[in-house]
Amino acid sequence: MYLSLGRSDKFSYTRRNSILAYRGQTLTTDFCILIIEDVEKLIFINKKQWLSLNIKKMKFDYFTAKRIIKVGIPAAVEQLALRFGMLIFEIMVISLGNLNYAAHKIALTAESFSFNLGFAVSLAATALVGQELGKNSPKNALKNGYLCTLIGLIIMSSMGLLFFIAPNLLISLFTDDPQVVSLSTMALRLVSICQPFLAISMILSGALRGAGATKSVLFITFFGIFLVRIPITYVFLNIFNMGLAGAWIVMTIDLIFRSSLCFYTFKKGKWKYLKV
Repeated sequence: MYLSLGRSDKFSYTRRNSILAYRGQTLTTDFCILIIEDVEKLIFINKKQWLSLNIKKMKFDYFTAKRIIKVGIPAAVEQLALRFGMLIFEIMVISLGNLNYAAHKIALTAESFSFNLGFAVSLAATALVGQELGKNSPKNALKNGYLCTLIGLIIMSSMGLLFFIAPNLLISLFTDDPQVVSLSTMALRLVSICQPFLAISMILSGALRGAGATKSVLFITFFGIFLVRIPITYVFLNIFNMGLAGAWIVMTIDLIFRSSLCFYTFKKGKWKYLKV
């Protein structure tokens, strides 16, 4: 099947098997591939360049749908669990009062400068690991995963150093209230400590998703949020009365736990042999 423009220019499409050779694609990517492949069969442009669509030839690809569910459902559940857990954590912080919550949000916004850079590297890890596994090259996939992690560590650790040395540089962009500045400074200096662990957790999670190991990432996220962050936050805030500092210390503990599990899972290498 090909796309015909005028009388001569013909461009052949990449066939289904070559597309499906890549492992660990995300739910959105697989869904788009499924649509593109069906549209490839159904759409053509004639000599007058009119667009035609034959609905009767549309069919559902059960094999691709099964692969979407296998990879996509754990990834979707993981994100739902993460968002729900973060909601509970936010409610706990809100209970500390408006002043603490304002400082909390300012520190989170300032920290997002580092997070977004790390997230970009995480996306690169997902793509590069999946691509190498699609080429049947697990050694290069492992190498790319570690390389992305190293790059992310350098970037986010540098940002963490900036947060610790000059927190007011970012906080002054949001407020000049002395109390809020003081609390935000404390929170940002605490979060600077966890930047390397956040880098490892986020980027290796991306690498595992690229390998199709979305169940592993789901378990790590679930345990970190619901067995570490939420219970310990409750203890620190309601029993030890540690305030906002307690909440951010727990965030660091959670990220140390999750980064350790991500590193162990990635190093163990079972993801190399997954069939997606």
